Amino acid sequence: MTLLRDKIYVAFDTETTGLSARLGKVVEIAGVRFTGTGTEIARFSTLANPGSPIGAEVTRIHGIDDSMVAHAPSSADACEQFAHWLGPQDVLLAHNAAFDVAFITSELIRSDLSCPKNAVVDTLRCARQMEIRVENHKLGTLVEYFGFPATGYHRAMADSLYVMQLFLEFINEYPSMRLEELQIRAGVDDHHASVSNHMDLQPRFQNLAETIAAGEVLTMRYDGNSSAGPKRVMPLTLCSVAGVRYLVAQCMADGSVRQFELDRIISLEEPRPRGSRI
Repeated sequence: MTLLRDKIYVAFDTETTGLSARLGKVVEIAGVRFTGTGTEIARFSTLANPGSPIGAEVTRIHGIDDSMVAHAPSSADACEQFAHWLGPQDVLLAHNAAFDVAFITSELIRSDLSCPKNAVVDTLRCARQMEIRVENHKLGTLVEYFGFPATGYHRAMADSLYVMQLFLEFINEYPSMRLEELQIRAGVDDHHASVSNHMDLQPRFQNLAETIAAGEVLTMRYDGNSSAGPKRVMPLTLCSVAGVRYLVAQCMADGSVRQFELDRIISLEEPRPRGSRI
């Protein structure tokens, strides 16, 4: 049993060409390795060339354009470099980790490269367990709440450093928590299975992998805390967090990316076949 303070962590982040790990590419990846007592050990950062033009709409978000990545390694090579940089026992940390891990895993699988086997913890889940009063648990909101030095958002190294600071706050809040307990509460797993279509799904979800690959939009009814009314969502990937299986999807109403528990999805209405009459 290992106390959180006794482990080595890598807080990391990716910037991408879009929201779908199957259709998009990584354009930047960064990480910072540090101890559970807050000592920084090393940093990793590289831009990545997606092999196709970066859309103006995503450049407006992260500021990365075609000229900046022209001489950078390919997206797959950048992810492989990051994977090789990791220590085998490093615990990975990311905010809404399912998104970033899905992109890295997709890049590596597409190029027949090995995926890292490191444990992954979602700091979004960690933040939700802390007794803090915030409007939401987005990274920017938490940075402002804790008063971390503002260095900008939506660049991979800046967000990685925020994730590190946030996790150190979590350790201070739960000094006696052990890694094994944290993995139960906020661990992310099954990514290789989900991205490579090997996740064992209920029959009503069997077509989700094809829907994700096609980038199609579905109408979903979900048993959430608010209304169970229909939502238009674009499924992005599947994952398992702390043993619970989720659909990661973009909500078309506001553009946000959320995780929906598969067992709480009431129904998923697939798009009509092409050429069908309304």
